[in-house]
Amino acid sequence: QRAEAVDADNAALRIARGRREEDPAVALALIEGVTPVDDEQAVLMEVLVAQLRLALEDEEGARAAADRARALDAASEMVKEVDAVIALVGAQRSLPSERPLDREELIRAGEQFSHLADGDIGAGSRKAISLSRAAQSYSLAGERTKAEQRLDQALALGVAGEAREAGAEAAMLLQRFDDVLELLPEDDDEEHR
Repeated sequence: QRAEAVDADNAALRIARGRREEDPAVALALIEGVTPVDDEQAVLMEVLVAQLRLALEDEEGARAAADRARALDAASEMVKEVDAVIALVGAQRSLPSERPLDREELIRAGEQFSHLADGDIGAGSRKAISLSRAAQSYSLAGERTKAEQRLDQALALGVAGEAREAGAEAAMLLQRFDDVLELLPEDDDEEHR
């Protein structure tokens, strides 16, 4: 708060406030118009904008922000991850509609999530989330064997929190209902039966 009193328009402070904000519309308002101090900060800002636009169900805006981030640093793991997230969420949102899924894009997303999981050290929640997202992507692409392998790897890590949710979503796509019930929080079990 003291830093904000000195320089309320500081790019790093506005980005940090945007990352902490729970309401994606408010967070977006905080960071839009920020002038980044360097390319690294610009990439971070564009990735954050992509995530917020996706949360606001603006897939086109999310893809545009990811494109800007990729133009700045195509090798960035953050950029590759947000590309994969956009592909996965876009496909999930397409399921109830007639819009066809882009199988190749989903396979690339599965590969990216697998790569991210390989880079995560140990048995942490982050690794389990990446593996579960890979399973979801492969499942939506029709790559059941790869999806099953990634989900099994995630479950072997002992998942909790967001990783449990991602694992349950993957298990649901794979119609592994025993795993779904195992992964659902106990207070949700009664509601979903």
